[in-house]
Order: sequence, then C-alpha cells, then structure tokens
Amino acid sequence: MPKGKEGEIMKKTLAIVLVAIMLLCMIPTFAVFATEDEFATIDSAEEFAEFTEAVNYYNYIPADGAIIKVTADLDMKDIVGFQPIDVMRKFTLDFDGHTVSNLAVSTLGANTNGSASGNKRFAGLIAHNVSNSAAILNLKLDNCLLEADARRVGVVAGYVNASVVNNVTVENCTVKATHTGESKERYAAGLIGSLDYSNYELTATLNNVVLESAEADAFGAVVGSFWKSTMTITSVTADNVTAKQGETFVQATFVGEQGYGLDCFTAADGAIVVNSTETATGYDGPGVVTPPDQPDEPDTTTTTTA
Repeated sequence: MPKGKEGEIMKKTLAIVLVAIMLLCMIPTFAVFATEDEFATIDSAEEFAEFTEAVNYYNYIPADGAIIKVTADLDMKDIVGFQPIDVMRKFTLDFDGHTVSNLAVSTLGANTNGSASGNKRFAGLIAHNVSNSAAILNLKLDNCLLEADARRVGVVAGYVNASVVNNVTVENCTVKATHTGESKERYAAGLIGSLDYSNYELTATLNNVVLESAEADAFGAVVGSFWKSTMTITSVTADNVTAKQGETFVQATFVGEQGYGLDCFTAADGAIVVNSTETATGYDGPGVVTPPDQPDEPDTTTTTTA
C-alpha cells in the first residue's frame, strides 16, 4: 500500500467501504422495495419479525398497493423483542388464513410504546397505526398477549383510519392496558382500538378474549371507538369476551365508546349496519357482551356435629 498522504486516503476509503458493507449486511432481507405488480412473501416467524423491523427502522416502504402475503402458520414463541408495525400505510398484509400463535408484545414502561416513531397513542399486536388505504386480512390470532401503555388499544390494531382490518379470528388472547398520562378517550377492544373514516363489511370471530384496564373509559368487544365510519356486519361473533376494570367485571358492547353519534340499523338484506355521522341519533346496536357474574364470596361458616 502506498505511503504518505496517498496511503492515508486509501486507508480511509477502505474503512468507509468496509463500514458500508457491514451496514448492508445488517439490513434485513426485506429492505427492498416491492412494486405494485409483485408479491412479497413472509414464510416464517423469523421473517415476520424481520419484516416489521425493516418497516420500522430500515425505511422499507412497500409501494402503494403492494401485497405482502404470509405463506405459513407463524409460531412466535421463540421470537424475542417482536415489535408490531408502527405505521402501516397503503399496502396489504394478507395472512391468507394462517395462524399467528404465541405472540407476546409488551410496551409497559417503554417511552416509545415499542415503536420507531415514539407513538404512545395506539397499540396493537400486528400494527399500532393502520392508515391511508392499508389492510390487514385473513388473520387468525391464537394464544397471544398484549401489554400496552397507550390511549387506544386493540388486539389486532390500535388505530385504523380509512383502512380495513377484516376476516379475522381472535382466540385465547389477553389485553392488559394502561393509559399513562391520558385522561380521556382511553379504550381497550377485542379487534380495533379506534376506527375512523372507514367503510367496509366486517367478518370477525372472537372467542375467549380478555380485556383488562383499570382506567379505560370504555371497552369494545370488537371496536373501542367509532368515528365517521360505516361498518356492515356480515358475520361477527363475540363469545366469551370478558372486560375487567380493576377487579370488577364490566360490560363490553360491540362499540365501546357510544358518544360519537352512532346509528345502528338493519339493511334490506338483513345485515346489521353501524354508522357514525355528525347527525347520527343514537346507538342501540349488536353484540352486547354481558359481564360474567362476580365470583361468589367464600363460605366462611363452619359446621359442627355432635
């Protein structure tokens, strides 16, 4: 190698090249752009974790209209530190009927809610914020836990705006929500924390879902709050959805927050429609989940026999 000034320049250049190669090797395999005309696939739990990491931290932004398809069941039990998608925009995440199981996400005590942008407003297992014509489809969640410190918390997504979360099954999942620093609009829900400016037909099944929050203003069996949206309920069942505020079992309705001008009516084809507008007159809607009976007090009496 040349000596003197020329040698120093070559050393610096070589060092820069080596650092660049190292950084490229650190970027997940998803750090490439999908076009509207091609499908990217997720084939394992490890790839799913890499995908969310790439979206959150490595500027992997699928092109508008791109479809990311899951091709296998994803058992997340061995994935450490999984982070949901922070902000999901203009692409579809299609699970194609596959099951995501044993997924545990905790953002309690985290300054950034486990997200790249520092979002503490929304939290969900798959995505915190789903906006601008994005979609989460054909998903099954089983045996999952979400511990979240955020204003609006949903099992699948914390916030959905002008987007779709549909054809979802949630079974054996628990939400433990806190709302540090929030004084209003605190929701916990079995599917979506907050739904705004969206219009679609909903198919969903919820079974054995537990919603826990000491501070929540409302619990939604399916949706926490509902604003300027229309949802046609084609097939929705909510069995064994339990809402618990502190140590007290409380009621969860189909939509938790009912103060945003909600109408509920039956369409001509028999489908139930939930509609939210500024002129809506009142909600008398479906899916009221009755809280379970409080546990009986233990019998402390004693019986003696002669």
